[in-house]
Amino acid sequence: MNEKMQLFLMPFAGGGQHSFDVLLPYLTDEFELFVFEYAGHGTRRKEPFYTSFGDMVKDAALFFHEKRENKPYAILGYSMGALVTYELYASGLVKEVPSHIFLASHDSPDSQWEGKQYYGMQEEDFIAILRRMGGMERVDEKTLSNKFFQRLYMEPIKEDYRLLAGYEMSRQIILPAKTTVFYAPDDITEERIRGWEKFMMQGSHITAIGENHFFYQKHACVFADNIIKDAYENQ
Repeated sequence: MNEKMQLFLMPFAGGGQHSFDVLLPYLTDEFELFVFEYAGHGTRRKEPFYTSFGDMVKDAALFFHEKRENKPYAILGYSMGALVTYELYASGLVKEVPSHIFLASHDSPDSQWEGKQYYGMQEEDFIAILRRMGGMERVDEKTLSNKFFQRLYMEPIKEDYRLLAGYEMSRQIILPAKTTVFYAPDDITEERIRGWEKFMMQGSHITAIGENHFFYQKHACVFADNIIKDAYENQ
């Protein structure tokens, strides 16, 4: 490799700058890494939350163009970030063709995704779903009731699910580069994940990894190896 490729990462609902800390060490030798942080999250927690999904996509596009350099790049969208990534291209806000697109742990943008029903749920039901997805396995009841935890962690998740509840695909496109869609079979069925195929050009593929929605946490090395292999396939 003559120079490192840029890799942009769009996090899941409630995610932020440190969401991929377990994954990034496996990627630093091959990529310049740029993790987008949504307004109202993490280091941007003093900023107001977005009013719409479209506003979030526009903000992600601004981040992309600020960091973009004259070298190859790839992009990874995880869960909610997969829809953000799709809309960057579907909306025309990003026109540069990447070397590869990576999407993970989300149904296709035209699906009747069950997660749209999560916003407005009773707190205990919502927490149970998050635990089942593998995102809050180590969080105890005392922490859940802590006001600081609620403001720093739970409020951004709820706001993101508010945006997801109102999400509608802007238009249907074929993504402009070969695409790898990752999923965990216990999280999304193969039939559902194949909904992405109508958006993917020839040479794209779907790969199963791990057990739950946040499979990258336990399978970071395998996940990273797949990203590196596919991103540099034609370099």
